[in-house]
Amino acid sequence: MLYLVGIIGSTATYYVNARYKQGAVRSSALLTLIVSAFLSFFPQLLSKYLTQYIPAIFIGASFIGMVSKTRSLLILASA
Repeated sequence: MLYLVGIIGSTATYYVNARYKQGAVRSSALLTLIVSAFLSFFPQLLSKYLTQYIPAIFIGASFIGMVSKTRSLLILASA
C-alpha cells in the first residue's frame, strides 16, 4: 500500500505540474494538503499505521514528481 502511495504521489505531482501548469511547488503542496486533510478528517478509514505514514510517504514522493523530467524516472524513483 505504501509503495502504491509513493507511485501515486510522484505521478500525480508530475501530472498536475505538466498538465495544469501549476508549478512544481504548488502541485506538491496542493496534493499533499488534500491527502493529509482527508486522512485527518477520516482517520478511521485506514489502520492507524497507514494513517500515520501515508502523508509522509506522499510528500516524499511528491518531491520526486517535482524534479523528474521523464515519466519512466518517476516509477523507478518512487518505488
